[in-house]
Amino acid sequence: MSLASREKVTAVVVTNGRDFSYARTTLDAVGRQTHLPTATVLVTTAPLARDLADTEPHETLPNFSFVSAQGAPNFSAAVNAGLEDVGREGWIWLLHADSAPEPQALDHLLRSGEHSPATAIVGPKQVAWDGQHLLEVGIRATRSARRVPEVIDDERDQGQLDSRSDVLGVGTAGMLVRASVWHELGGLSLDLGPFGDGLEFSRRARLAGHRVVVVPSAVVRHARLSLPRSFAPRRRAQILNALIAAPAWLMPLMWVGYILGAPVRALLRLAMKEPPFAFAELRAGGLILGSLGAVLRGRAQLPSASHAALRQLEDSPSDVRAYRREAKRSVEEAQMLAQRPSSLELKARADLKDRTFKYGVLAALLGLAMIAVLHLRNLTSGALVGGSLLGDSHTAGQLWQILVAGWSPVGDGAAGGLDPFWALLIPLVWLGSIVGASAGGVATFLHVLAPLAASLAAFRGAGTITTSPPMRLIAALMWVAAPPFLESQTYGFVGPSLIHVLLPLAVSALVRAWHGELNQVFALALVGALLSAITPAFVLAFVVASFAGLVARSGQRLRWLWVALPAASVVALALEAAPVRSLALWLSTPGAPALSGGDRVSTARGLLDFFATASPGANPLTWVLYVGPVAMVVLAVFAVLRGLAWKAVRFGWLAVALGLSLAALAVAVRGVWVPTSASLTSAGTLPQVGLSVTWLGLTLAVLGGSYKLRTRSRSRAFGLAHTSVAAMALTLVAASLVTISAWGIRHPLGDILDGAASRLPAIASPMQSGEYKNRVLALIATDDGVRAELWRRDGLEMSEQTRVGARASDAANKELSQAVADLAAGSQEAAGVLARHAVGIVLVPQSDFALRNRLLANLGSNPGLEFASATDAGIFWRVGSASSRLMLDDHPLPSGTVSAKARVDATGGVLRLAERNDPHFIATVDGEPLARLDDPWANAWTVPGRGTVEIMYDNEMHRMLVALQIALVMVSVVGALPLWRRRGVIE
Repeated sequence: MSLASREKVTAVVVTNGRDFSYARTTLDAVGRQTHLPTATVLVTTAPLARDLADTEPHETLPNFSFVSAQGAPNFSAAVNAGLEDVGREGWIWLLHADSAPEPQALDHLLRSGEHSPATAIVGPKQVAWDGQHLLEVGIRATRSARRVPEVIDDERDQGQLDSRSDVLGVGTAGMLVRASVWHELGGLSLDLGPFGDGLEFSRRARLAGHRVVVVPSAVVRHARLSLPRSFAPRRRAQILNALIAAPAWLMPLMWVGYILGAPVRALLRLAMKEPPFAFAELRAGGLILGSLGAVLRGRAQLPSASHAALRQLEDSPSDVRAYRREAKRSVEEAQMLAQRPSSLELKARADLKDRTFKYGVLAALLGLAMIAVLHLRNLTSGALVGGSLLGDSHTAGQLWQILVAGWSPVGDGAAGGLDPFWALLIPLVWLGSIVGASAGGVATFLHVLAPLAASLAAFRGAGTITTSPPMRLIAALMWVAAPPFLESQTYGFVGPSLIHVLLPLAVSALVRAWHGELNQVFALALVGALLSAITPAFVLAFVVASFAGLVARSGQRLRWLWVALPAASVVALALEAAPVRSLALWLSTPGAPALSGGDRVSTARGLLDFFATASPGANPLTWVLYVGPVAMVVLAVFAVLRGLAWKAVRFGWLAVALGLSLAALAVAVRGVWVPTSASLTSAGTLPQVGLSVTWLGLTLAVLGGSYKLRTRSRSRAFGLAHTSVAAMALTLVAASLVTISAWGIRHPLGDILDGAASRLPAIASPMQSGEYKNRVLALIATDDGVRAELWRRDGLEMSEQTRVGARASDAANKELSQAVADLAAGSQEAAGVLARHAVGIVLVPQSDFALRNRLLANLGSNPGLEFASATDAGIFWRVGSASSRLMLDDHPLPSGTVSAKARVDATGGVLRLAERNDPHFIATVDGEPLARLDDPWANAWTVPGRGTVEIMYDNEMHRMLVALQIALVMVSVVGALPLWRRRGVIE
C-alpha cells in the first residue's frame, strides 16, 4: 500500500507537567516514525507546558499543534480537549507523555488496522523505559476486571507473548483507535483514567461488534510514572470496571459489598505486611462510596449486545490465582538461586533449628513444672480467689456494655466505664464463655498459665541476644525463678504476673523491629498496649522507643510513629476513667490493692533482695532464697568486666536502674483507696512490676556476658576458660533451682489462693439482678473495726477493683460511711439512708472477730432492718424502707444496669437515680428532657406528669476513645500476625 493511499492518523500526546523530560523524548520518538502521523497534538494539563511546545522546533512533526487543557481531571478529559476538531475519518493515536514509540510502531499498528475493517482498536506491546523488560501485551482480565499477572516484575522481553493477536483489551499508552468508532462509542470514559480506561473502552468496542487486537511488533517504551503510590485509584478503576460489567441485578449488591469489604481487605493487607496498601484499600472504599453516578454513566454507555460476546476472551478467577502462584514460585526460585548458601551452612542451619526446637520443648516443660510447683493444689478448683486475685462473674457481653456505656456499675457508680485491662481481655472472656468461664475464670487461667508463658517468652526473648539453645533455656529458668514473679504468683498479683510474661516479648519485638521486621513493629505496639493497660507508666517507655525510631531509623519513621499509639490510647482511656489522677494511677495494677500493714509491708531491704512482699523469715534454711539474686548480680557485674556485647549489657544495667526506681516509687506512693471501717484509707502500689524490670535488666546483662564464651573456649586448650563457662552455667541453673525449690517448700504466707465460693445468700442475687437492681451492704468485722462494702454482684469483683473503682472520699462515700456508723450504733434513721443507695440487703459475713457479735446485736435490735436468715455466707437483714436504683419520690421504679426506662403513672414528683451525680446522665419523659435538681451526690430530676421515663448515659468523648483504642489495637493485632508479604504481583 502506497503512503499516499494510507489512512490519516492524528497523534495525541498528553502531558501533565510532571513528565516534561519524558514528553520531549516521546515527541522526538513520534518524529522519528517510519510512517509519520498526519497531525500531532500536544495536550497539557499544566500551565508551564507552553514552554515545551515553544522551545521544540518540531520540524519533523507535520501539522503540530498545542492545546492547553488546564483543569482536566484525567487523561480522558485531556484527550477529548485535543480532539475537538478531529472528524470521523482516519485514526487516533493516543500517547502518554512517558510512552515513547519505537520507529516502526505506528506503521505496524496502522497496517494491522487497515487489513480488517472490523478492527477498531489496535494496541502495541508495552515494555519498560529501558526497552528490555516486558510490561504487557494486551490486557487479560476477568469480568470483574482483575488483571491476570502473566508478566512478573523485571521479566525480560524475549518475545514470549508475541504470538498474541485478538485480546479483551489494550492500554491507552500507544492505543490506535478508528476515529469513526471513537465518535460512535463516545470516546474514553471521563470517570476513568489513567487506570482502567483502556479496558473499559475496549469492552465497549467489543460489545459493539468491533475487534480489539494487539500488535507485538509495534513496541512502546512506557515509564509508567503514574504507577508509584497509585493503588487506591487503580483499585477504584478495577471496581468501577467490575460494576459496569456486572449483571444489573447483581450490581447494587456488589457496590455495597465492595464498600463494606474495604475495611476487611485493609486488615488483610496489614496481615500481609502491606500497610501502604491497607490505607489505600480504605481510601478506595471511600472513593467507590461516591462513585455510584460514575457506575451508572458507564453502564448507560454500554452497547445493548449480550455480554456473552466477551466470555471467550475473559479469564476466570482461577486463571488469576494460577498465574499468581506461578509468579510467586518464579520469584522464590530466583531468590533461592541468588541467595543459596553452601551445603555446610544449610546443614548448620538445620542443626541449629532442630536443637532450638528441642530446647524450646524443654522450656515448655519447665513452665509446666513451675505450674505444678505453684498451683498443683488448685488446678481443679476453677476460678481462684485470695490475695489480690478476686472472683468475677461478668460475662463478655456485660463487660462490653460497661466499656461502651462509659459508666462503671460498682458501689454508687463511677464515670469511665471499664478499666483498659479488662477491655483488652473481652475477647478472651468471650472465648472462655464457650467452656462456661466468666471473667474471674479467665483471670485465673491467665494467672495459672503465666509460668508456662513466661518460660516460653524468655526463651524467645533470649534469642535476640544469643543463638545458643542451652543458654536460652537457662535464661528461661532464670526468668521463672525471679523472686518478684514467685511472689506475684503466690499472692495472686495477676497484673505483675502478666507483666513478667510480656517484658521478654517486648525486648524481642523491639530488637527485631529495630532490624526492620515490619510485623514486629506491630507486635511491639501491641505489647506496649498490654503493658500500659496493666501499668500505665509503661507508656513512657514506648514513647521513648517511638521517638528513638523516628530519629534513628530513616526510611521507617512512619512505622515507628505507630509504636506508641496503641499504648497512648490505652492510657488515655485509663486517665479518662480514673476519678483520681495522681502518680499512683501511673503505677497501679488491676486487682485488689495490697493493704498496708502486717507482714506484707514493702521495704527498702525488700527491694534490694527482690522479696518485696514478705521476708524469708528467721529460719536459716530459708536464706537459700537469696542464692538466685546474689548469683544474678555477681554474673551481671562480670558481664560489665568482660566488655563484650556492650549494647545488651548497658541496656540491661539501664533497665536495672529504671526498675529499682519504679519499685521504689511504688513503695513510696500512697494513693490507691481501699474501703475500711466507715471510711476509706490508702494503700501502697505494688513494687513487683519494677522488680520484674530490674530482673529483666540483670538477665540481659548476664546473657550479654555469656557472649562468645563457648566459642572462645573451643579455640583454647582445656583450662580456666572451660571451667569458667561450666561454672557460670552451673551457677545459674543451681541458683535458680534452689530459689524455686525453697520458695515452693516454704514461702511465708502459705497457699493463700483457693477456689471461689459464693459470698451471697440465696435471696440476695435475685434482688441484685431483678427489676429494682438492689444492692447488698456487707459489714465485715476485722481487727481494725468494721469495713463496709457495697456489692452489686457476688462481692467486690476483680473488674470492679481497678483504677475505675478507686475513689477518694466524696459525698456518696461520706453519707454511706456515716450511715454504717449509725447503723452499728443502732440508729433507726440509718435504714432510710441505705435505701437512698439502693441497698436492699445488709449482710454480716462469717468471721472470728469479737466485734462481729456486738455488730450483730446492734443490727438485730434496729427497727429499720428486718431479719431474714442465717446461712453459710453469714447473717442478713432486709432493709425495711422501699429501695431501688431508680425512685420516684418514695416509689421504686424498674431500672437497667446503666440506663433505665419506666412508666410513670403519678402526677409528677422527684425522679432520683442512685448513681453518682454526672451530667452525662440524661433523663426524658416521652422524649422531652427533664430539668435537673440539686442532690448531695445522686442524679435527680423533676417529673412534671405521666409518661415514659428514659434515662441514658451519653458520653461521646468516651465512645470516641473506646473506638480509637479498638481500632489501634485491632490494627496492631492484624499487623503482628506472622504472615509474609506477597511478592511477584503488583496488587
